[in-house]
Amino acid sequence: MKPHQPKCKINFFLFIFCLPLIGTANTRFHQYTRQYHSPNDAATPLASGYIGGSGDEYLSGAAFLPNGTLLLAGNAFGPTFDPAGVQVNVLGEDGPAPDFNMPMRNNSPNPPNWQHTQGAGFITVLSPEYDRILGAVRFPWGSGTLTDIVADGSGGIYVTGIPGDRFSALTQSRPAAADGVSGPHDIFFGKMRSDLSGFEWCLMLKDSRDGAPTLRLLKDGNIGLLGANAYHFSPDGEILRATTIGYTNSWVRGVDFESHAEARGGDGNTNTGWEPWRQPSFQIISGYPDRQGAFSFYRWDAQFVGTNWSRLVSDSSTRTVAFDRNGETIVYAWSDGGNSVMAHVPYDLTRNVREAIKERTGRETGLPFSTWGAGVGSFAHINKLETETGEPLAYTLFIAYLADRNAPSSVSIDMLDTAVDNSLLLSGGSAFGLIETGSTKVNTLDIEAGDYIGGRFIAILDEPWRNIRFSSAIPGGGEVDIRRHSRGRNANIATESIQIGDKTRVVFVGGATQHDKFKPVNNAQSAFGGGTLDGQYVVLEMDTLPPLPDYEPQYPTSGRRTAGAGETQEGLEGLYIVNQGMNRDHSVLALRDTTAKKWPKFYRAHPKGEGLVDAQGRGKFTLLGTSDRVQVRGGAHQDKRLGGTHGSDEYPDLEIQVTLTGNATANAVVSYQGRTLELNGPISIRDSRPSGRGINLRGVFTTTKGALGLDDDPDNRDDEILIEFWAPGRPAPDHMRMD
Repeated sequence: MKPHQPKCKINFFLFIFCLPLIGTANTRFHQYTRQYHSPNDAATPLASGYIGGSGDEYLSGAAFLPNGTLLLAGNAFGPTFDPAGVQVNVLGEDGPAPDFNMPMRNNSPNPPNWQHTQGAGFITVLSPEYDRILGAVRFPWGSGTLTDIVADGSGGIYVTGIPGDRFSALTQSRPAAADGVSGPHDIFFGKMRSDLSGFEWCLMLKDSRDGAPTLRLLKDGNIGLLGANAYHFSPDGEILRATTIGYTNSWVRGVDFESHAEARGGDGNTNTGWEPWRQPSFQIISGYPDRQGAFSFYRWDAQFVGTNWSRLVSDSSTRTVAFDRNGETIVYAWSDGGNSVMAHVPYDLTRNVREAIKERTGRETGLPFSTWGAGVGSFAHINKLETETGEPLAYTLFIAYLADRNAPSSVSIDMLDTAVDNSLLLSGGSAFGLIETGSTKVNTLDIEAGDYIGGRFIAILDEPWRNIRFSSAIPGGGEVDIRRHSRGRNANIATESIQIGDKTRVVFVGGATQHDKFKPVNNAQSAFGGGTLDGQYVVLEMDTLPPLPDYEPQYPTSGRRTAGAGETQEGLEGLYIVNQGMNRDHSVLALRDTTAKKWPKFYRAHPKGEGLVDAQGRGKFTLLGTSDRVQVRGGAHQDKRLGGTHGSDEYPDLEIQVTLTGNATANAVVSYQGRTLELNGPISIRDSRPSGRGINLRGVFTTTKGALGLDDDPDNRDDEILIEFWAPGRPAPDHMRMD
């Protein structure tokens, strides 16, 4: 991608234009660069640098000991591992170094990932100040790949990875089996001695090499392991829980270390009637008690989204999934335009997701970024959903901006994680221009010098995702895939964090090529070690922010909904027809259970016969919504959401005859299973431009479950039901007249 750069000539006016922090330039790139130059509650770099010797290496994991000492784990490809200034101890019986030539990304194939086991894992120990390497150990050549490391509250050190042909030269191991959980290959999991002189014990688990196994210290002090499957281990290696999960080709996935809840995302190609559409899909599978409860989201019927009522047809796809420290689901979704369904509630296209979150939690959420002015790009939508109900809890866009015109630019994300204080940790790739925290960045990129402000980056947001605590490009970084989301999507940065006193420390690690714009800070190794790749790390410290306060949930469907204002009525005149034959203009019916036990349920309705209305609020029409046109569906995972119910939902067949009594009110006759109700409520009449000629009509009517015959239980019959409609009207032929 060609960099977007300001066109600077050597004259005073244009020189000032190119200064993002003190000049007069006023695109959103410059505005946000100024706004986040020195953010509140910033994460400050304590150290950043390279780890490696004269060969090729990368970092795959990190662990903080309780006193803040940092362990950096990775893999060396040989022929040597000789970081300067430290004696490297080889564990076990060494063998010949691999005869290996490192391929790079501008060649094919990419650098090897965790499945390359001919090298050797290594662990380096940094001083508590992170400015020296205190020691290093290497596993024997050919013993396998070290994929992660974690430490517990007592200083116990645990590692996992993929064994190689010479793993037995490293340590003795014993098989560990869990009922019903297996795989085609072995992975290892072991506890090391505190002085890193060897293993206290080591287990072999039947799992899969499709993914790099990862570790986390659990809240109860036990150890969680995620491979293709999920495990809980005691500190002495006893399997406490094991869950079969697996990988698929078509779904990205995330798994909660604590509960073993799983979330899956993907997309499918459909046709809206306006254009082909990449349709996002998303599922949450509960971790307890038996992983049977499932929610399905975003998978809106293409013709439903493609109506003038919606037009949210930007291609979208769920690409990365994770869980926060409270077990809530986080999903990153890619979208190629500004009108994405991802900015709306996952089960309700009529609700902006930020508004719904504020209504339910009382909290603002999200950065001030927006996609207005966007052409086609890659825009990152990040949503947090309550795992047990699917309700939205947080949302933000994370995107870049151009400097030479006031338009968004592309960002993609391949790593989501959270720190121990639930701050959001991100890594990905950015086109020009990434919004950086200029006072804390770990690069020397300079817009005045014509540098490309973008590329591989790391970032930290606060828990409500309202503030950027840290954001910086890491030039040369992210060159090796070290984590897997699916068989087709990987990540190349890993993280770890710890709370020490009232501070939280975070480390980002990966593999990097040497780059003169990467800024070492208090680095333990004075320079790039050599070879093609070194490990790269960034350690940051920030205040531990208090948990977000509890709230009394108010569901987005519980409030009084209105038809909205007829904001473009002025100048509307003439007669309009509502009929079944209008291309791309299906009507919509929605039922809302205001107790949030089952609905909303959406129908792509169709007009029954022909109806005539005018912009002054005269006329009538009839809509029919049928159960076989329900919009939210999820294949084998049926609709099982809202508010805690996992039961099957009914889809009432409704007929609603609307008689306009003015441009703000209407009467309705609702028919369902032989029952007829007469209702009244607000409506709006709006000009449908620019998406079509004519008018859009919208209305809301209120009844109860008992009156509609949906529930005769005395405890439920008085629960309110809201019936909403949207219907388009197109200019009627000249020969038509209203009676």
